[in-house]
Amino acid sequence: MEPGLCYGVIDRGRQMAETNAVSDADAIAAAAVRLAGERGWRNLPLDDIAAEAGVSPEVLMGNYLCRPEILDGFERMIDRRMLAGAIAGFLKARPTWAMVQRWLMASVLAGMAVRLAAQSRR
Repeated sequence: MEPGLCYGVIDRGRQMAETNAVSDADAIAAAAVRLAGERGWRNLPLDDIAAEAGVSPEVLMGNYLCRPEILDGFERMIDRRMLAGAIAGFLKARPTWAMVQRWLMASVLAGMAVRLAAQSRR
């Protein structure tokens, strides 16, 4: 893989179906930022990012086509973590809301399970 920019690549609407896909994407983004701090962005081949993240070059390319996309992924990772922290802080300060949230999530998950069971019987 050659390092470089990808032109005209706009959000392709990838959906990460498995949890390890999200953790792979986060590991890749974190490794890229770590290596960029040490070496600079221009001297950073995608193969080195993959090795630092502990994934194959194919897994890296399955998540990101180029270095600018990796930066977008890093931004999304930070956004997810900040939002998760904000929600956790909100719920911790309001135990009634936490109870309502748990009840709603349990109801949604139960409804999904019933729907999946009904669909599998068809």
